[in-house]
Amino acid sequence: MAADEQFVTQLTTSVGIEEGELACFAARECPDLVVVVDPCGVVQWVNGSTSRIFGVEPPHAVGRAIWDFVHPDDLVAAAGAVSEASRTTGYHLPTLFRVAIDDSGWIECEVNGSTIERPDGPWLVLAVRPTGDREELSGRRRRIEQLIRMASLECSSVSWTEVDSLVERYLQELAAIVGAE
Repeated sequence: MAADEQFVTQLTTSVGIEEGELACFAARECPDLVVVVDPCGVVQWVNGSTSRIFGVEPPHAVGRAIWDFVHPDDLVAAAGAVSEASRTTGYHLPTLFRVAIDDSGWIECEVNGSTIERPDGPWLVLAVRPTGDREELSGRRRRIEQLIRMASLECSSVSWTEVDSLVERYLQELAAIVGAE
């Protein structure tokens, strides 16, 4: 038994969930948008993240061409990536292009996927993630690193009786950065 099969067997046994239920749960709750596209470029399935990320309910995405969701200026790059993916099975490196948000705007997304060869042609399984998440995370990390440097410098230059109040202040600033109390 392969390691991944053994892991799924152990997991399903320990939590009492059938493998199919577990797969459905994982696909439904995945934080990235997951899209299954047929050989004609028509969306056949999307997970629930489509409404959270793009403001489009799953039934409104299914049955539409993937090109309906790609910014017109990015169609050539997206078509090239899909063309390349349809010629090679397996995992494909990410591509960046803008994706429609509930017909009112565009956001840049990283799209990567896998191609599955089927008798009717290559099907794509795409994972779509807005790049803004990555930029927000990088900004948060920079603010935390700056806060640590400032706290270290300031705490090293005060007496021990003042350190407690400084640490409390810096912890409150850290909580504000990460959205905690």
